Amino acid sequence: MVESTRHIKAHDVKQTVVRVNHPGRKPLPAHLRREEIILTPAEDVTGLTPVGEEVTEILEYQQGELYVKKYIRPEYIKPTADGIQAKRVIAPLPNMPIAKSYVGASLLSHLMVSKYTNAIKLVAF
Repeated sequence: MVESTRHIKAHDVKQTVVRVNHPGRKPLPAHLRREEIILTPAEDVTGLTPVGEEVTEILEYQQGELYVKKYIRPEYIKPTADGIQAKRVIAPLPNMPIAKSYVGASLLSHLMVSKYTNAIKLVAF
């Protein structure tokens, strides 16, 4: 019985970090009407002071008008019973039709229906 051993040279794994210099999403135009909705957490926050807020803007459609729904969610820090750690308390966002998108359900449905009805009109003529 012959045993053979093979030595493999170890190598260093180099990880490259890709930095993207992307400024992010462009803000929605300031001239659009804004509807503010303040969402509060379901958890009891009496005695806690807000340390910040997260603002999410969603583009919506109403008959002949584009407008912005602005969700404002105050953020609280609640200390745990041991007093060493803290817990972040914030209200969840409502479900969106497309994750990480600023298009609301009303605008999305309007676009789909318009595309379908306009296609039917073009075929009919």
